[in-house]
Amino acid sequence: MSENLRVEPIHHSAIKAAESQHYDHPFISLFESVLPDLHRYVARQCPPDDVDDVCADIFAEVYLRWPWAPDSLESQRMWVFGFARNKLHELNRAKRYRVSLSDRLANHSLTSKYTEFEPIVTANDRVKRLLVQIPDKEREVILLTVFAGFNSAETAQILGTTVTAVTTRA
Repeated sequence: MSENLRVEPIHHSAIKAAESQHYDHPFISLFESVLPDLHRYVARQCPPDDVDDVCADIFAEVYLRWPWAPDSLESQRMWVFGFARNKLHELNRAKRYRVSLSDRLANHSLTSKYTEFEPIVTANDRVKRLLVQIPDKEREVILLTVFAGFNSAETAQILGTTVTAVTTRA
């Protein structure tokens, strides 16, 4: 079986040949020539934290469609900026949707259908604030017995302690 898995050593000349083929690819030339201008173009239209990701997304799309790329470098450059324009439109549509949704949620008043839950939500918030103030061991016992519904013996088994310790902590 080991004969079938035999791996031939890679010669340095093969690595050099592969590297030279990779860097001579027209996509690399396009990438290197367009990236600085594309980066500036994108930076003017989206948040600084998103610029690199947007550029990477654009070049990923370009690479996926490379077989259909125009022949000349200038045409390819315009082709890339077409992808950039579409990507930025897509991001702006998503942003408008998020803003619109946030506005609708902010302006949405509770109807009588939902007001019955307001005391429960308020009580839950109060309980969360109180639970944070309780030491960890006591909090675990309360969460397991009161909220999860385990009895003292089951809680003791889960926590790896005695029933006496559980009842003392509760």
